[in-house]
Amino acid sequence: MKTPLVFLISVCLLSCSSEQSKPNTSNSKAIDHLGIQYAKGFAVNYFEDCKELLVFSADGKDTLHSYYLANEHRKG
Repeated sequence: MKTPLVFLISVCLLSCSSEQSKPNTSNSKAIDHLGIQYAKGFAVNYFEDCKELLVFSADGKDTLHSYYLANEHRKG
C-alpha cells in the first residue's frame, strides 16, 4: 500500500511545474496591433498564434509586464 501512495505523490509533484513557456514572438513580427485612441500605458500586438499585451511604466519608457493570450488552449 505504501508503494502506490509514494508513486502517486511523486507523479503529482513531478507533473506540477512552475516553468512557464513563453510564446516565441522574438523571431516573428506582429501581424497587427490594436489602435488605442483614449487609453494610455499599454499596447496590444497580434501574432499568428497569440496576442501580446504590454503594460508600460507611467513615463512610457519601460515595459513593466508582458502577457501572452493564446488563441487556443494548449495542453502540456
